[in-house]
Amino acid sequence: MAINKRKEDFLVSQSRRQTAKKRKLSFGFQQYKLILALLFLCSCQIIKAAKPKPLYFNNSGTFKIVQFTDTHIGLKKLYSEVTIETMRVVLDAEKPDFVIFTGDIVPDPPIQEGYDKLIEPLVTRHIPYIMVFGNHDSEEVRTKINRVNLGKLVTKLPGFYQQPPVKDIKGVTNYVLEIKNSKTKKTGTILYCLDSNDYDTIAGKRGYAGFSLDQVDWYRKISRKYTNKNNGQPIPALAFFHIPLIEYASIKDTSHLYVGLYNEKPCPSQINTGMFAAMLQSGDIMSCFVGHDHDNDYIFNYFGIALGYGRFTGSKNIYTHLKNNGARVIVLEDGKRAFTTWVREKTGSELNVIHYPEQLPFR
Repeated sequence: MAINKRKEDFLVSQSRRQTAKKRKLSFGFQQYKLILALLFLCSCQIIKAAKPKPLYFNNSGTFKIVQFTDTHIGLKKLYSEVTIETMRVVLDAEKPDFVIFTGDIVPDPPIQEGYDKLIEPLVTRHIPYIMVFGNHDSEEVRTKINRVNLGKLVTKLPGFYQQPPVKDIKGVTNYVLEIKNSKTKKTGTILYCLDSNDYDTIAGKRGYAGFSLDQVDWYRKISRKYTNKNNGQPIPALAFFHIPLIEYASIKDTSHLYVGLYNEKPCPSQINTGMFAAMLQSGDIMSCFVGHDHDNDYIFNYFGIALGYGRFTGSKNIYTHLKNNGARVIVLEDGKRAFTTWVREKTGSELNVIHYPEQLPFR
């Protein structure tokens, strides 16, 4: 009996030790999984917080931008492929360093699929890009998505230039990009990519919004900061947005001082909030490039700042009276307050080559 009792005690003891060992191993495995999970989350945060690859002037001291505007992609409409093919033609002809979309990009559902289709020519050619929204991009009755959520959607697109948007001012797509000298790493040009918003109702009248006062104040401050860091000298800059400033309407279609097409009356914001005056006083902006008015691609010099339209990139999905769609091309020069610009059509034709400032006389 004693032998059986000792055997029983031994077996119970062994069972307890094995159970404890299994618990220990299980606990250790759970700890291991927890550590892996934490490492994964940390790595995601690091990736998310990582700065975008800097933009540099190339070895020839130039930097080429293509502006696509008013693409109006709608996969349920007939003519979106015309726009995509135009983009392919322009990208293959120009081989730009960077692309900027200036609004009214994919205003018709399905939105995600529309953006996926839009960026295919850029992703396959490994060209970085950024987007600013127009008035039609977040018309929720049609798009079923608000401006904030649309901003989150586009920043997750493959190839989107991951510069964090400016916070605490009106608008979703406000960005400041620096183009640097590849050797000295000194900033040679600033790109202000701005959200001109969508609609406002003022004194009972609904119209295009344009820039808010806090956007104007923010621009003044950031421009002054760059100037102070550059020993008091403004760094040459360009601005890209959708809705034209009121100053775009200061020139008439009968004038001989603009270059390009002036086929419709400009449709700027309802009121003047002072953005042009801020740019003029800050002294850094060489030119603004907008979209919105599909039949215009003119450019003119207004008190030293070139005010220009891009060439409509869209199709018969929306109104247009142009024979050919296309894009605007801008080539910057490192260390110079100068640029060259032209229009590239879907046909491959290059139109209206202009050198700023010498070939754009003051209005």
